Amino acid sequence: MTLDTVDKVLTGLIVLLMIGYAGINLVAPLPRFLVGENIVLAVACAAGLAWLLRGSRATYPYLVALAGFNAGRVSRSVVEPTGAPGRLAAQHVPLLLVVLLVALLALYQDLRKRQ
Repeated sequence: MTLDTVDKVLTGLIVLLMIGYAGINLVAPLPRFLVGENIVLAVACAAGLAWLLRGSRATYPYLVALAGFNAGRVSRSVVEPTGAPGRLAAQHVPLLLVVLLVALLALYQDLRKRQ
């Protein structure tokens, strides 16, 4: 199976997320819960990447759901429920942008391939 340009971009972004989720555990002192959450997210991204490379039809809805859920989690670090910037907003904005881009590209691919 050959990947089109959008799938290649998705592949790169997913690999970047996997490295980020695994790598942050090595460089930052995080509570055990966050370490576990990051490992689960890295594995979930790996599953999405495997499906993408295999050409599974379930890939895009899975990536939209995974990235959408993750964007919601990360957005709480960017903006607090009161509307004020989060304490770690600057560190989480790049992650939020990448996760949202994965969600949008996966949604685009899903809609495009259903036509």
